[in-house]
Amino acid sequence: CKNGSVIDILLSSSAIVPGDLSRGVVFSAIDISERKQGETVLRDRESHLRSLMETIPDALVIYDDLGKVTFVNRAFEELYGWSMEELTGKPLINFVPPSEEAVTTQSWERTLRGDKVLFETQRLNKKGQALDLQLSTAIMRNVDGKHTASIVIHRDITDRKRAQEALRASESFLDSVIEQSPYPMWISDHHGTLIRANKALRDLFQILDEDIVEKYNILNDNIVEEQGFMPLIESVFERGDTARFELKYDTSRLKNVALRHSTFVILEVTVFPITDSDNKITNAVIQHMDITERKLAEEALSESEERMRLLIESAPIAIRIATQGRYSYVNPAFLDMFGYDCSDEIEGLPVEALYVEEDKRLITERNINRAMGLDVDPHYRVTGIRKDGTHIELDAWGSEISYQGQRSTLRFLIDVTEANSLRAQLLQAQKMEAVGTLAGGIAHDFNNLLQAILGYSEFMLQHKKEGESDYNNLHKIYDAGQRGADLVKSLMTFSQKVETRHVPVNLNQEITQLQDLLSRTIPKTIKVDLHLSDDLESINAGRSQIGQVLMNLAVNARDAMPDGGTLIFETANVRLDKEYCSSHLEAMPGNYVLLTFSDTGQGMNRKTLSHIFEPFYTTKETGKGTGLGLATVYGIVKQHSGYITCYSEPGHGTTFKIYLPAIHTSKELETPISETTILGGTETVLLVDDDDDIRDLVATLLIESGYKVITAGNGKEALEAYQMARESLSLIILDLIMPEMDGRQCLAKILRIDPKAKIIIASGYSENGPASSAIASGAKGFVQKPYKMRQLLTMIREVLDKD
Repeated sequence: CKNGSVIDILLSSSAIVPGDLSRGVVFSAIDISERKQGETVLRDRESHLRSLMETIPDALVIYDDLGKVTFVNRAFEELYGWSMEELTGKPLINFVPPSEEAVTTQSWERTLRGDKVLFETQRLNKKGQALDLQLSTAIMRNVDGKHTASIVIHRDITDRKRAQEALRASESFLDSVIEQSPYPMWISDHHGTLIRANKALRDLFQILDEDIVEKYNILNDNIVEEQGFMPLIESVFERGDTARFELKYDTSRLKNVALRHSTFVILEVTVFPITDSDNKITNAVIQHMDITERKLAEEALSESEERMRLLIESAPIAIRIATQGRYSYVNPAFLDMFGYDCSDEIEGLPVEALYVEEDKRLITERNINRAMGLDVDPHYRVTGIRKDGTHIELDAWGSEISYQGQRSTLRFLIDVTEANSLRAQLLQAQKMEAVGTLAGGIAHDFNNLLQAILGYSEFMLQHKKEGESDYNNLHKIYDAGQRGADLVKSLMTFSQKVETRHVPVNLNQEITQLQDLLSRTIPKTIKVDLHLSDDLESINAGRSQIGQVLMNLAVNARDAMPDGGTLIFETANVRLDKEYCSSHLEAMPGNYVLLTFSDTGQGMNRKTLSHIFEPFYTTKETGKGTGLGLATVYGIVKQHSGYITCYSEPGHGTTFKIYLPAIHTSKELETPISETTILGGTETVLLVDDDDDIRDLVATLLIESGYKVITAGNGKEALEAYQMARESLSLIILDLIMPEMDGRQCLAKILRIDPKAKIIIASGYSENGPASSAIASGAKGFVQKPYKMRQLLTMIREVLDKD
């Protein structure tokens, strides 16, 4: 244009004279700028539309008014497998399955009528595979309303259909499970209203769906409310909790109910929520289980178990159950019998842990025999060990049972300790009474014979002088008779036939005097301990007999401790009541002075213990004992209206308990009369003893008797003193047991220096015991500790005055 702008024109030309261009040409121009602009806009719109159709995810196809394909997008090509070139100009009838032809025709007819049709159908892809699709159809018309094209959108719903089918199958399966479930089950909406009940529930309550569906709400159930479970139910719908409880339905309050139980039904109810993907509660499942029969059985079992529990726990008999050789249950009587506070202290222990060693083997043998299928006597006897270590004698019997699903043993035990003790005491008392009667009768008759023997032998000795014919034989007869008389005296004491004068005696004083004697007569390896009561009552007794009791017990204890040990004397005031005496036949109620005498020696077994008080019963070697020591003790105690018991176990020593009736007296107790007349001399004596007190005491008495005394504390000092004062020494008193150098060694060395040396051996051992070798080595005399001074002074004079 003149102004420089550009326009679109449509230019046409023609000859003025047709066929003759020489005559000129006519040109005409039409301004088509607006038309061109419209075409550009249209092309842009078509391009935009095509781009849009290519990018949509659904498959799209356009048909012309003849039903032939004019366009398909890439989604269509990918879905079906055909390209647009393969489809353009074709009707695509061959991809409609025969089963879908009718619905396709109907849908197309509706589309042609101008309807927008949406329907689900199937189509075949290029490979002949069926696709599940959702089709949306529409037609395109021009401004004149003429049909120019049709558009069909294909949406692949294969996955959705499969998911729907799977959901339907799942729902069908779930419906079947719920319906066929043996457990009565309800399903409610999120407000608690029942929307479904399965067959088991309908059968339980004998109701129809229409009787309860949409008519019952668990949140309004009065029975649930009354039994206090409503808060649990509410927590399911409010917080998504799971509720579980036991509900008792009163059938009289339910309509149309025909239950097996005429008055009630007990249900175990479980309520749990169902939530959607957003965890929102949509429904609730209420599951019931009829546990009426089980609960009735449990109640009956519980009542039965309670009866059995009361019976077992109240039973005075000890009851225990053992599984695999260990205690699994013990009743209170068992705990009380063995002295335990609670079952935890026993349960789990091996059965044999509560029995003495010899009975452990018995239990093991019984278990082995039972395991081998051998018959085992259900009744047996064992000795149990209480928590405090004391022993109890038990009668046991029982059977095999199943306990907590395991093979176990049930045992009943009765404590027969007291019964056995009383039985043994009765038998022992009867036996001792019979033996005492027999011994007394024999002693009485034998004493008459001995009296004749002693009387005649003494009479005949009076008419004989020493050295004359038959003097020695007569003296032997007299001595033998005297020994027989001593035995008879012991028998008479045992049978309580000896009459003695009883005076008030302080037992502490007798024991103290005995201690002084024992310290010089028993081996130094034996220690003597005294535990004497300060306010001890007096007893009415024969002093010599009490001394004999103490000495006999001490001698027996010494023999039971060859390797040393401890003697223990204890005194106390006690009162024996009726309860104690009821279990100790020979005891009588009253106030007593108790002497407890214990040693730490070898001890005795039960068999030996049952015979210790019998005359002539001894465990010593032949010729070492008469068997009358403890028999004499028994007789003296009985003669004093006392009571004696003995307890001993091998390896654990022996304890005697002697109960002597106590008396109250204001009389001054008699004391032994000491002998004051002693024999003395002026010679020089070497006194050898390792005990300072004894050495000082004897030295003082010897000096008061006129002797000159040199002392030494052991054999080494004695040799030195002897060598220094040998010329002036007349006599040596030599203790046998001393440290550094004992009396035997010292004696041998002195006799090597002077074979004629006058030496007296002093020892706690008897003359026939360890001291015998020293006497045989050349000692001129022997005095047994503890010795009386008259005895010692007499021995000194005898040795000194002997040529």
